Amino acid sequence: MSRHTFLTLLLLAWLAAVLCPLDAPRHSDTTDRSWIFAINSAAARHAVWGRDLIWTWGPLGYLANPLPIGSNLSKATAAQAAAWAAMMLALGWLAWSGRAGALHLACFAAAATAARACFPLFLSFPELGIGAVGLDYYLVFVELLLLSIAGVVTAWAVPYALALAAAAVLCLVKLNAGVLALSAVAVFAAMKRSVRAALWAPPFVVGAYLLHSASFSDFFGYLRGGYELFSGYSMTMGLPGALADCYWAMALVLLTVLLGAVLRSRLLWMYLPPLFAAFKHGFVRQDSHVLLFYAFVAVPAGLLLLFADSARLRRKQTAAAALTMLLAWTLAVRPHLTERPRLAAPRSPEPSLESAPLSPAMRQLIGGQTVGFLFPSFAYASEERLNYTPFPVVQTYSAYTSWLDRRNAAQLVGGEPRYMVADWSAIDGRHPLADSPETWLALYQWYEVAMQGEHRLLLRRRDRPRFERVESLQRTRARPGDSIRLPDARGPLLLRIGLELNTRGKLAKILFRVPEVSMALWTASGRAHVFRVAPGVLGDRLLVNVLPGNLGDLARCLGGESWGEPIVRAALLGPGLRYFEPETEVEFLTIPGVELKMEDPRLPELSKLSSAGEGSIQATIDEVNSERPVEGRPLVIDRAQQNHLIIRGWAVDAAVKAPAAGAWATLYGRDYAASYGGDRPDVAAYFGQPNYRFSGYEAVLPLAETPRGRHELVLSFLTRDGKAYSTRKMQVELR
Repeated sequence: MSRHTFLTLLLLAWLAAVLCPLDAPRHSDTTDRSWIFAINSAAARHAVWGRDLIWTWGPLGYLANPLPIGSNLSKATAAQAAAWAAMMLALGWLAWSGRAGALHLACFAAAATAARACFPLFLSFPELGIGAVGLDYYLVFVELLLLSIAGVVTAWAVPYALALAAAAVLCLVKLNAGVLALSAVAVFAAMKRSVRAALWAPPFVVGAYLLHSASFSDFFGYLRGGYELFSGYSMTMGLPGALADCYWAMALVLLTVLLGAVLRSRLLWMYLPPLFAAFKHGFVRQDSHVLLFYAFVAVPAGLLLLFADSARLRRKQTAAAALTMLLAWTLAVRPHLTERPRLAAPRSPEPSLESAPLSPAMRQLIGGQTVGFLFPSFAYASEERLNYTPFPVVQTYSAYTSWLDRRNAAQLVGGEPRYMVADWSAIDGRHPLADSPETWLALYQWYEVAMQGEHRLLLRRRDRPRFERVESLQRTRARPGDSIRLPDARGPLLLRIGLELNTRGKLAKILFRVPEVSMALWTASGRAHVFRVAPGVLGDRLLVNVLPGNLGDLARCLGGESWGEPIVRAALLGPGLRYFEPETEVEFLTIPGVELKMEDPRLPELSKLSSAGEGSIQATIDEVNSERPVEGRPLVIDRAQQNHLIIRGWAVDAAVKAPAAGAWATLYGRDYAASYGGDRPDVAAYFGQPNYRFSGYEAVLPLAETPRGRHELVLSFLTRDGKAYSTRKMQVELR
């Protein structure tokens, strides 16, 4: 055996070890496995995607996220083995045919090893200890490798057909990854100037779906659902992160282009659309998702080197470009890889609410009846033998658009499921009911409390609906950031706000992400409830004055009891408002024949309270509109940019070593109750007083009716016994 052959075999063995791992880690404790249970359960029941289910993962998504339900694990193992075989056979053919020498394989191995470093955070097969690098992205790698082979050989039809087959399967595993792969196919067809090559793609994709579900209408439903999810994701799920990551990402893309230019490779054009799609996937939610991009960006670089002309590969310029890219990649990824031990920490022996089973009484009441889960966390359902009926969009926070929200609501109106389990949970500071207004309206119409536990609520479908129709009450126009006064109504009041993206917003939605938008609801006492919203569902009918703030409120609301203060004002807040048109239509609707039972608490009358002694109340104003106030200097607010004051801090009754009894803010003669009791572990730790933990407050003050000029902002805090108060003051200048 020659030295060259031995080296080639050694490199192929190394690539097999890197690209076909048998020791990938298990699911981390931070992974939400609720949706994993849902898609595995749906696959085992032969649910039809596009008709019964709409999710980011497709009908074969369980192959990438298998659970021991039915034959899912064995099928997933076979699928992973097939993907490994396709990858290694393609690489083996390149080496055997002489199209990739030892130097080519060594360069590709370096890129593959770098990409593999990111994959331990991906999902794996925990029960078998067999790990994919994420079957969705792995199939993209296989497809790009096959397309690259088709791009450099004369008889390109066979590798091209195999690449199309991989892309078609990928569309059924995860539709957005399939679109990523098909973008490379489109560029390949353009490079070949072959209309026939372009026309081959649709039959492969449609045929793959019809093999799973022989219905064209379901296929178009699958495409429509995928489009709605993609459309709403960039507007709803944005999560900003370190700016340095964005700079590193741009630098790595530019270095990839530079490497392609040095090698004079036409294949570069084929890699750019998937590279952009990977950037979007990694940076809309800029947390550990950025590793998706960092892993993917190494693949085009490796393929450029693998298929490079031998003479150009040996040039110093190529080596310099490749080493520069590897160095930049290493510097970008290193901070994220150091977090791996924290993310993979061992599970606590104490059962969490998400993993704790249903109570025996609830389980007995449900029996064999159909049951669904209202809020995002229901991973514990995988341990129960339930007649589970998922929402079409399995977790309601992902119903980003009106179309998706209405699909979920239609299931409730249509009669399924018989029971609903609710445990209060949300993501990103959102409200679990406002996330999907039409679904909440259908729940209010058709469900009542069957049983209340300590942490969960069991709802049962009513024999008759709570109401039959909804009537329009009033229409008006308003700026998105304005404080809107709600009409007086004894019954439930619904609110629709028709936000439309402006040009800046449309570009941000396509190229990157739209910043967050929040909603503030003020009660009669001025207390504000603030939560992040999905702009795509604000045009739906939100029960704005029937919006519980916790599980107890939900139980009292659906039980017809008095449960909270009436809502009198509403407004949208947040940096994302700049990305929408400056004026929008607002509609109020009402439900005739239904009368609410609401509490009417009042703010304490200062004339009846004494002044707290010096040092009794300890309190701070930590920030106003995310700025830390400076003592002796007024805080300047530009009302053209900020229509509200959001004040946060903490307050405790130091005299009795306990939290205060409440807080409120006063501006321009108007009082606004603050939300008190926010989690402040830093305060408890600083004073060494565990009782101080829930001492945070937040007050949100609308500025539309406050004139320009300098005003005194007063924060008042009640002593624990509610008999005295203390104040903190600062100057605010409105311009």
